[in-house]
Amino acid sequence: MSFLAPGFLWLMALSGPIVLLYFFRQRQEERVVPTNFLWAQAIQDTRTAAVLRKFLRSLLLLLQLAFLALAVLALAGATATLWSSGSARLVVAVLDRSASMGIADGEGGRTRLAAAKEALGNAVEGLREGDRMMLVAVDERPEVLVPFTGEKDRLRRAAAAVEVRDLGTDLSEAVVLLRSQVTAAAGRALEVIVLSDGAFEDPGVLEGAEVSFVPFGSAADNEGITALRVDRGAGGGASLFVSAESFGAKPLSRTVSLRRVEGDRLIDAREAAAPPGGQAVLFFPLESVEPGPLEVRLEGSDPFAADDRAWCVFRSEAPRRYAVYGKGNRWIRDLSTFRPGLEGPPEPLATSDALRKAGPVDLVVYDGEVPPDPPPSRAAIYIRCVPPGGPVRAAGTVEFPPVLDWSRTHPVTRHAEFSDLLVVEALRLEGLPPASVLVDSPRGPLLALHKTQEQTALYIPFELDRSNFPLRLAFPLVMANALDHFFSESRPGDEEDLLRSGEPLERVLPVGGVLEVTPPKGTRVSVTAGPTGRAAFRDTFHAGIYRLKSPAGPGAAAASLLRRGESAIAPRPRFEAGGVKHEARPEAVRANVLLRDPLLLIGLAILSIEWLLWVRRR
Repeated sequence: MSFLAPGFLWLMALSGPIVLLYFFRQRQEERVVPTNFLWAQAIQDTRTAAVLRKFLRSLLLLLQLAFLALAVLALAGATATLWSSGSARLVVAVLDRSASMGIADGEGGRTRLAAAKEALGNAVEGLREGDRMMLVAVDERPEVLVPFTGEKDRLRRAAAAVEVRDLGTDLSEAVVLLRSQVTAAAGRALEVIVLSDGAFEDPGVLEGAEVSFVPFGSAADNEGITALRVDRGAGGGASLFVSAESFGAKPLSRTVSLRRVEGDRLIDAREAAAPPGGQAVLFFPLESVEPGPLEVRLEGSDPFAADDRAWCVFRSEAPRRYAVYGKGNRWIRDLSTFRPGLEGPPEPLATSDALRKAGPVDLVVYDGEVPPDPPPSRAAIYIRCVPPGGPVRAAGTVEFPPVLDWSRTHPVTRHAEFSDLLVVEALRLEGLPPASVLVDSPRGPLLALHKTQEQTALYIPFELDRSNFPLRLAFPLVMANALDHFFSESRPGDEEDLLRSGEPLERVLPVGGVLEVTPPKGTRVSVTAGPTGRAAFRDTFHAGIYRLKSPAGPGAAAASLLRRGESAIAPRPRFEAGGVKHEARPEAVRANVLLRDPLLLIGLAILSIEWLLWVRRR
């Protein structure tokens, strides 16, 4: 038993005056009478009554002392443990610190995390001598804050320091950790207490442990931004894609605004509407928007503010550069006709030295020949030639190969028609995987796209001037589709427009260069680029704008929540682990129960019994 207000225990001293009062009871008077034979029966009755009165006085005294003791214990806040004594316990407390735990839907405006901390404090208070507890904080990955210990103060301090992170919840790695603890327990019972709102998927089987789920939260309806993306068109134009969704029983009807972070200046606004559980998709054109940090805001309010805002850093796309090597021809002299915004030399390059002096390029078109030592490029088009020493080889030539079939779903050949393609002579290509063939003939591929870790290459095994390909509508379609396919992925060193919180923030710097990062919450951190020339900052735990400083100058990066699982804020009454359902058990953290009410009820019963005995004696 323990006490919430032990200062009231001094009232037990009142038992002394109660006992003293019984020593000052009224004495009997003595009277002289002529004879006592008439009083014999009365004397006998008096002796019997004296014994009864003595017993009643003792019983009344005991009842009054018992009532005093119960009243003092109730005032002192007596509590009793619910956990039975026995062997020492091993307890693992798993505390959810994901974004949805920051919702303030508890009593008095408390957050779910604050309520979970209070419940965890109760569990810590209930630890007995010999018990051990491990504290694990979890979001998308677990973190052991305190290994097994019986130090209550250490556990309390660690729990108090836990803060909400703008991340999702994934218990799969935590379950792997718990399995290892079950093994290490060597036959001892392991108790696992999961304190969360239950916004996570099935983490897998957890055997050998007694699992208790303590849920938190009450709010269920929410609207949030679940997707954000900068889409760039073939002509260099960009637009911002925004997805807003409704979670719960209420429809979505709110304004989505696009703002410049600097000065919180409104740029554009659109209305988002969707039925309960539905999605609204919006596009904001960015052609006239200056590069820099932008914020998308879901105007209005709901219980979960973390998903009402998202950020990106809009950047003007760096120009893509290309070069044509070989004799060249009129059909491919200027690739910007197929994809506006491409930059390259006005004439084909005839030597490998000229190709290298052209500087880094994203795409090289090899027309009829390839130098012995071609410079690296992320994309290439080989026209009647193959790279030296590669997996693709030329095994002679074939004349007038007929078209057998072509891929109608591949991004490069979609919407193109090849049934009327006429080729005079083509290389017989070998070494191509069947899946890379886009246009096939009985004598070998007529168009293929082969992707390796170093390069994505389009193979056209015939001269354009010795075919009708350039005269067919399929030619500009294939070239435009291929260029879009080449440049749809970011290049190494490209800076991202946005991140999901928790994803690493990387920059390409000189080896040993220092990247200074100032997060939305916290202090500035310095990261040094390693031997690969990359500096990575991984602690992007909070959504917002990250200010950067590097040898290249100041910059910015953006991180946003963008997690549907967290936006679905309704607390779960249970969770499944490996198909096993674990129902909510709030009593798992109620280590002590307040005895005030039962003590007062017993005290009232004692008073009633004392009154009945006193009335009967009278």
